[in-house]
Amino acid sequence: MFTYNSYCQFAEDNYQYVLSVDPLMNRKLMANEIMFDKQEKYLVVNYGNKPSYIIVYETATWTPVANFRLSNWVEFTGSYFDYETNQIYIKEGRYSSEYYRLDINTGITDIIGCELAPGGCPVIEPRQAQKSAYTSNKLMYATINKRNARDVRIYKLKAN
Repeated sequence: MFTYNSYCQFAEDNYQYVLSVDPLMNRKLMANEIMFDKQEKYLVVNYGNKPSYIIVYETATWTPVANFRLSNWVEFTGSYFDYETNQIYIKEGRYSSEYYRLDINTGITDIIGCELAPGGCPVIEPRQAQKSAYTSNKLMYATINKRNARDVRIYKLKAN
């Protein structure tokens, strides 16, 4: 409870609520993890588990631009974007050496070995799921609502 209250105070003091993103799905799934790409063009949200649903939102409009249904549980540790191909690579599981390759332009999903992925096969330490994320300039903040994990909320830094 203390963590939630201090978080709310921080968000209310420094950030202004903008909107909650909508996955546009009939199923009411819990959000597990979120991340911004390094160019801050996309917010990626992992909903559900086995199957996992990956929804990609364009940050300019906060609308979903891609929706992927993955048969296995995934986590964002070790995930990355390939900007030349507009593809996302997401590890199939914590101890797997395979990646889901998600093509944002075509919606095609396949599974490849890490040796075929542009990032290769790095050793990645497990970590806790990322429940909130800032853009690199700290102007935008996204978080999974702690009271309702179906709700992913977007905040912007208040002007001084």
